[in-house]
Amino acid sequence: LDAQFTIPPYDNCQTSLTIQLDFTGTGADSLYWDMGNGDTYVDSTSITYTYNTSGTYIVSFEAYDLQCNNNEIFTDTIYFNPTYTTVNATPPVDQVFCTQPYVVTFDAGATPPPNNYWDFGDGVGTSTLANLNYTYADTGTYTIMYVAIDSSTCNIADTNYYTVQLIKPEELDAQFAIPPYDKCQTSLNIQLDFTGTGADSLFWNMGNGDTFIDSTSISYTYTVPGTYIVSFEAYDLQCNNTEIFTDTVFFNPTLTQVTAVSPGNVPICGTILAVNFSSGSPAPPQNYWDFGDGTTSTTLNPSHIYTSVGTYIVQFVAIDSTTCNIADTVPFIVTVSNSTLDVNISYTPPIPCEALDYKVNLQAIGTGADSIYWSMGDGMEFYNDTVVAYEYTMPGTYNILVTLFDDICPPKTVVQQAEFIEVGETTGIIPNVFTPNGDDWNDELVFVGVDNTQDYSIKIFDRWGRSAFESTDPDKNWGGKDASEGTYFYELRYTDVCSSEEKVVTGTVTLLRGPKKQ
Repeated sequence: LDAQFTIPPYDNCQTSLTIQLDFTGTGADSLYWDMGNGDTYVDSTSITYTYNTSGTYIVSFEAYDLQCNNNEIFTDTIYFNPTYTTVNATPPVDQVFCTQPYVVTFDAGATPPPNNYWDFGDGVGTSTLANLNYTYADTGTYTIMYVAIDSSTCNIADTNYYTVQLIKPEELDAQFAIPPYDKCQTSLNIQLDFTGTGADSLFWNMGNGDTFIDSTSISYTYTVPGTYIVSFEAYDLQCNNTEIFTDTVFFNPTLTQVTAVSPGNVPICGTILAVNFSSGSPAPPQNYWDFGDGTTSTTLNPSHIYTSVGTYIVQFVAIDSTTCNIADTVPFIVTVSNSTLDVNISYTPPIPCEALDYKVNLQAIGTGADSIYWSMGDGMEFYNDTVVAYEYTMPGTYNILVTLFDDICPPKTVVQQAEFIEVGETTGIIPNVFTPNGDDWNDELVFVGVDNTQDYSIKIFDRWGRSAFESTDPDKNWGGKDASEGTYFYELRYTDVCSSEEKVVTGTVTLLRGPKKQ
């Protein structure tokens, strides 16, 4: 009962171990093999067995001779503990380089293998160094082959590949076209352009809250004056490259204006038809006047004489080249008139006490009057008649007033007094009011019907009894000079012109100044 165990030696690079087991005896009734790992065989006389798992195994063999009641047990130990060593070519991750010169570092690791081989993928460069720097001549994508070599390992060599990408950084540039502005602009347009290449993202900030993203060309208009910081940002994500550009927009216009000031429409009346024109204050540096009659002037505040009456459209141009509008024009009207207004009242007073009627014939003489007004002194009025024939209803003293009006020239007023004395009746001619205001009408206290060839006296007192006026000359009337308005008392001694009767009359008269003559 015998067996043979054939257990070959192994090296560290084996991945399995095969043994040969043979029964070399005779006459055994039973055989039992135990491989030490749970596998068993019964009555097999020859076994070829392979271990695929490293370990230490006790192999046993049992043979039985039942006739002789004999058995044999054999054991052996199998040591299968290989150490499978390998060399590994571990490349870095794929890399991108953007910086020139393109010097790439190749590194075999902290513990490089004994031997190394690099193929730099450009068809030119190789190396057997573990760590080195290699300079590429041009941009491109290169497949790098790295071989790690260690003859003491099971695989001896290992090869791996990775990629190196060498690119030229994108040109991230922009152009800011900011034109100059003058003070008269109401808006400012600028042009912004991305002049680079390959940017992944663009960002424009106009400095006033407006922004633009990824626009390569922008035409932008500022309408609100101010100072604005314009910024541009460009990003190249592949090379992690960023460029920022800024510029300042100054838009602060000063809108100055020159203004021609109109004096308003100008009426002028007289024998000398001269008009003084004013350029205003402050006056502009240059002036131009068109007087509307074919003549012009560049004089400051000119004086112009018109040769004929009429209506003229005058234009004044104020000029200042430093302002935004440079010139401003204003028209206005000058109306020129030389109307001569005069009044001739044709009237001959009747002989006192011999009047048979109370008629007057009146005529207004003049040129250029637009309207005529007559006031007959008794409440009767006439309008726009140049000749008036009028008869009063009773005797008396009447102040006839005629006024000629012109739209341009001031009115002309003439006063004529008409006196009618009835025979034997003079008591109603003593006035009770007079108005010494210089208008040539009722300016003196006049007593009508007095015979100025006879004795005459007049005494006038104020309300306190003080003498205000005395006279014995019937042609000297009281004008109320320096006298206050109010009621005055008089004592009149005279001879009636009609009856030759001597009379003494007392009474009151009121002095009113009224409006003065213009």
